[in-house]
Amino acid sequence: MKKPIAKDWNEMPLRLWQEEQEILKDQETDAVDKNVRLVALMYNMSEDEAYNTELNTFSEMLDGIGWLGKNPDVPGVAPAYNLNGTTYIVTLNPQKITTAQYIDYKSFNPDDPNNIHLILSTVMVPSGHTYNDGGYELEDVQNDILDYLRVPHALAIVRFFFQYYKRLTLNSLHYLTKTLRKEARRTKDREKRNQIQIQIQKTEELERILGSL
Repeated sequence: MKKPIAKDWNEMPLRLWQEEQEILKDQETDAVDKNVRLVALMYNMSEDEAYNTELNTFSEMLDGIGWLGKNPDVPGVAPAYNLNGTTYIVTLNPQKITTAQYIDYKSFNPDDPNNIHLILSTVMVPSGHTYNDGGYELEDVQNDILDYLRVPHALAIVRFFFQYYKRLTLNSLHYLTKTLRKEARRTKDREKRNQIQIQIQKTEELERILGSL
């Protein structure tokens, strides 16, 4: 029986995970066909080959990738990663992120698995370079991340920066709420005070939602 490309999350490259996620979120495919597509993907075979595999063997192959149904253990973030012979430095101090990095980072939706390599390419810079300084190709960085960075490490880096910007946003919202409350207390005009109260309610709701993530 063939062996899967990855035997656990620690061997799963990001590109393969993105393809797996595409299969799982396909709402037009039933569970049986999804399993066939997953087996074909993880055992590097065509879907026709997977369909023509003996049922007992297919079941064993499916069991061999059962770990896909579990969440990966996410480690801490390392200061650097060696991918495809290149050392990539992670900007672990978010305060040292440049404006260009921040703008590019925020332009990608982190909820879309297909964006993760794009997000990571804004905070993982080849050693000896600064972000997008013209001395390297961003596409090369993104391909190295897709093919050589394993899923747990990719998720660790994304989570690290998400938590930082979450705290930053919460602090900003908290400061805005305090400022609005002071303004409401100073305002004698009832209509204007009511408008400020509505703004306070909105910022408090945003704080509550973001804090629950």
